[in-house]
Amino acid sequence: MRRSGAVITKVDRGSPASLAGLCVGDEIVRINGEPMRDIIDYRYAMADEDLLIEVRRPDGSRSSVRIVKELDEDLGLEFADVLFDGTKICENDCEFCFVKQLPRGVRPSLRLRDDDYRLSFLYGNFITLTNMTDGDLERVKRWRISPLYVSVHTSDPELRARMFRNSRAAEVLERLRDLVEAGIEIHAQVVLVPGWNDGAILERTIDDLAELWPGLRSLGIVPVGLTKFGLEKFKGVRPFATEDARRVLDTVLSWQRELLRRLGSRVVFPADELLVLAEEEVPPIEEYEDLWQLENGIGMLAVLRDNLRRSAPGAFSGSVVVTGTAAAPFLRSWLAAEGAAVYSVTNEFFGPTVTVSGLLTGRDLIRELDERVTGRTVILPDNMLSRREENTFLDGLRVEDVAAALSCEVKVVDHLGRGLVRSQGGRSG
Repeated sequence: MRRSGAVITKVDRGSPASLAGLCVGDEIVRINGEPMRDIIDYRYAMADEDLLIEVRRPDGSRSSVRIVKELDEDLGLEFADVLFDGTKICENDCEFCFVKQLPRGVRPSLRLRDDDYRLSFLYGNFITLTNMTDGDLERVKRWRISPLYVSVHTSDPELRARMFRNSRAAEVLERLRDLVEAGIEIHAQVVLVPGWNDGAILERTIDDLAELWPGLRSLGIVPVGLTKFGLEKFKGVRPFATEDARRVLDTVLSWQRELLRRLGSRVVFPADELLVLAEEEVPPIEEYEDLWQLENGIGMLAVLRDNLRRSAPGAFSGSVVVTGTAAAPFLRSWLAAEGAAVYSVTNEFFGPTVTVSGLLTGRDLIRELDERVTGRTVILPDNMLSRREENTFLDGLRVEDVAAALSCEVKVVDHLGRGLVRSQGGRSG
């Protein structure tokens, strides 16, 4: 039997749900007659004090329970997922899709090509708007499901349809305009593919999207990511070179000056990876304004630098700090006086063109660190690990597997350096 409601995985003892007889394995189908499609529906339902809950039991039988609660009182439930009716899957066929470049051996969840506006709202996932129905759009506008994060790539309708291999992709400006006019805040990104959507096309895209400010609040410019498998598969796509990155930075910085003068906001921001490729200094953190796209790799180095400067003296003394090849030069310069060794790890799993720490695997660490870290304390950023599967790397190895293989102590700290005054108390493996 297909279960499409909110499947309960935990009931707090003594909670309203527990007192009403709800149990683990029960499935909430409707509350006050409204179907439960996702955690958003559930949260809206919690605004009522008198709840009539339709429940499907694990044996398929149905029953209803009534709960009268305080206005802000939680029922005390946890669910198997935040999406109760399944994830909306991407319908595009992008030439540069990162998921298509994944090798065997990664966690199955990484192969899910989600394109769901609800995950955009809840977690900041970037969506394309191509699979949203009229009903989805109306729900977003009516309930003010905001902000949303949108992969635009280009405002040129024909080029966007060609890049996405989806005719519906051409409607992006109309859809964005409709959303911002309804009060929905948008954070957009352009994944830049050399020879496709750079140069004059990029200039046009920035100009078009800036017209939607302040509804379109930020625009991130991110270089295309190519694994070694992508380099073999996508013959029409090439990685960024230093010269490419410098040209793009010149364009972005020029537009920042113009938009700051015209609008009072820079609006468009370069990814940290562009700074690394162009061999440029990390700007002051103030130039990232409100850090709208921090988890998209925009401003991370600036935040990390500032947090390291405020870290407790000797916080890294005698430790080995592990990172990808992109951030290693910056970390070495920032931690030079800390008595820490900074080891950069080449990504063999995805290929050396993937340089960020967040895509390193447990096998990469074991292969490259070997006996150099035996008996030492190894510090890893937490973005190497899964959000859903605690202490697990992309290849399925766990922190304790790496610690055992290297005969070392492993400590995991926040990848932005938050809380470094107590960094030595990070999660251990």
